[in-house]
Amino acid sequence: MSNYVWSVTTPRGRWVLKQPLPKLATDIDWFADVRRIQREEATMRLLGAMLPRRTVPEVVHSDPEYHVCVMTSAPESAKSWKERLISGVFEPSVARAAGLLLRRIQERSQSVDARTRHSFMDLAFFEQLRIDPFHRFLIGRYPELRRFISRLVEDLLSRQTCLVHGDFSPKNMLIDRRGAIVLLDFEVAHWGHPQYDVSFCLGHLMLKGWVLGREAEALGMIKEFLRGYGRAVKGLVPHLGLMLLARLDGKSPMPYVQGDALRARIREVAMDWIRRPEREEPLELIRQAWQPR
Repeated sequence: MSNYVWSVTTPRGRWVLKQPLPKLATDIDWFADVRRIQREEATMRLLGAMLPRRTVPEVVHSDPEYHVCVMTSAPESAKSWKERLISGVFEPSVARAAGLLLRRIQERSQSVDARTRHSFMDLAFFEQLRIDPFHRFLIGRYPELRRFISRLVEDLLSRQTCLVHGDFSPKNMLIDRRGAIVLLDFEVAHWGHPQYDVSFCLGHLMLKGWVLGREAEALGMIKEFLRGYGRAVKGLVPHLGLMLLARLDGKSPMPYVQGDALRARIREVAMDWIRRPEREEPLELIRQAWQPR
């Protein structure tokens, strides 16, 4: 858990109140600046102006002294994409919509003025919430990967070309009755590398496929995501490998990935992809990773 989150329901409507924690609820110490809530508010305002209505929550009230944000709530009927996946519901149309949404965020953000762009250039929250607990923490656990992971860090921190969500995963996408996506959780948003959100989301889809034994369906969803995204994914493979390894051995491992054999196989694939960044066929590599052994 990284925030206190309350749902507030009154006869007048429903809202969400959010306050970030300075220390995240993980077994290993993980600290992050609570001012990240202000980045979240700025991102919701920016995306609210460039995406269809209700795609992101609207900021209703902000209290910078206590680091509290009140925002509109998604419809009560909206369900988390993660919950749908874990329950075995694999929907290619949702994957394609997620890819399309990401493409729109990246393309439309590139038209903002220089002042707005500059306000997202500070990477402190991204480093605290992603680079330190994922990349740098993994270097400590796998020193033999230092050279390769350091190269990925340099790539992410030096290439700032569009708005990056930073937590673009199924848990932060609610699916409403129309099948439309409501996107949540923007505290890691920054001006950065377009491949980060792609690798982050695909890593989660791969893990769901592995864990549920639904590899073929997960591959179909990944294809649809990339079809909706419709942009080049050059250099994706090592970043995707890093995401897989981080979800096993970073500061915030996924508890649903169980079994020594499965975990060993995911580590093997992830470390191979990190070590061999020259490969550029993610779909073929994913297919090979899921071949029976």
